[in-house]
Amino acid sequence: MLILPLHVDHTTLMLKSHFHAPENATYLDTAYCGLIHEKAQNHSFHSAKIYQKAPSETRAQLYGEVIPHIKTLFGKFLGAKKENIALTGSFSSGFNTLLSNLPEGKILYNEDDYPSLRYPLQHGRFNKVTTNGVSPWKHEQQELERDFIIPEPKYYAVSLVHYNSGLVTDIKQVAELCKKHNVMSLIDGTQGLIVNPVELNKWGVDAYIASCYKWCWGGYGNGVVAISDAKLTSMEHNTCNNNNTVLQGRNMVYVPSIASLEPGHFDHESFFRLEKALGLIESYGLSRIVDEVSSLSATAMEFAQANNIQFVSQDAGPLNNIFCLPHSDSLVAAIKENNIMCSVRGNSVRFSVHAYNNEQDLNQLFKAIQQAQI
Repeated sequence: MLILPLHVDHTTLMLKSHFHAPENATYLDTAYCGLIHEKAQNHSFHSAKIYQKAPSETRAQLYGEVIPHIKTLFGKFLGAKKENIALTGSFSSGFNTLLSNLPEGKILYNEDDYPSLRYPLQHGRFNKVTTNGVSPWKHEQQELERDFIIPEPKYYAVSLVHYNSGLVTDIKQVAELCKKHNVMSLIDGTQGLIVNPVELNKWGVDAYIASCYKWCWGGYGNGVVAISDAKLTSMEHNTCNNNNTVLQGRNMVYVPSIASLEPGHFDHESFFRLEKALGLIESYGLSRIVDEVSSLSATAMEFAQANNIQFVSQDAGPLNNIFCLPHSDSLVAAIKENNIMCSVRGNSVRFSVHAYNNEQDLNQLFKAIQQAQI
């Protein structure tokens, strides 16, 4: 018989009514595509209407108010200086542009990391070095440190949360290891943004890059890059755009800055929407959102333990907002029958929870697992 976990006593934010998943579906697929808060979407629609009536004023508001406010909020959420934050269209655009501005050298990465992180390294101008199967998500620090010593990489790129297992990297530990060996840390924060809190300056993280469409409630077309003071100073600034030029007299003059990582122009609807979404996160309270996700994850772990179910890599390290079960035809059939939205990734079925989920969503998942007789 299925054993359901005891109710976890936590203060729910009651967010579900503000997010619209497909009708009658249980949405456990934020790791693939996050839902948009209705107020953020309405704000974007409003900005589009205003643009039609007053395009010049809308652009002035975007650059003079919206973009600086987004950087201030990200500085607060990430523990970084707002002056060290750039906004981009996605992780990929930010990461590739950052790589173009770094001096050449050996770059260490993990062979099973996310393709958008691996591919630019495999096909770019850097001398590639892999970790030979050593996983930072399994906290094999001594083994990982050997890869810092023997090939002497100049950079180490790793995801904060592994996309195909949900294992959370101890990036504080990674940053300390990188500092010890004079290696620049490059963190892909996409799958952990907002829900896995970080303190970039305090921990000594050199670069943090993320797309915002999964966990920030703001939809597609936006991303964030944060660079430490030291690494910002050592950047080569090989790229340039309208954002890092200033008007001197009648001439535009190039001024090297973190704006080198930004697009020449921002999509006003995307960033108006993101600003509203981040403002909502601030108003609800980042810590409350983090606690909500952690509580839901703990409920899932309790269910698995009570029913002798093993999540993928559960014993290898901490799981939080993402957890996976081994793929089986019976599980996939039960998920479809119960109208649960999730993702099949290789040999796993991936589920992910956000603060707009609740225990009823998890109970629907538990029901499907029981039907699959895992």
